[in-house]
Amino acid sequence: MAKIVKKKRKLKMQNLLSVVFALSLLAYLGSTFVIRSMNVSLNYELTQLNNENEEKQKELDTLRLEVARYTERDYLMSICAANGVNLNYDTNRITYIDEKE
Repeated sequence: MAKIVKKKRKLKMQNLLSVVFALSLLAYLGSTFVIRSMNVSLNYELTQLNNENEEKQKELDTLRLEVARYTERDYLMSICAANGVNLNYDTNRITYIDEKE
């Protein structure tokens, strides 16, 4: 009679575990690469937005100073005097007086 030999199943299970491990390692490396590249691009975009914000803030400060300068009494009176206009400048309002009337 022929001898019955059982095949070892450990080898097939080991191959399956090796494939699963290799796939999980590739997935880990791929996701790490994608996350790092996204992090770099987001940091670059954040830096650009911060620079743009600083520029806009400087421009806003410049405009505020310019508006403050244009609302000063001496500046308004010098422009009016140069153009021959008579103004009554009160602390609450400016009244234009036309000399023709």
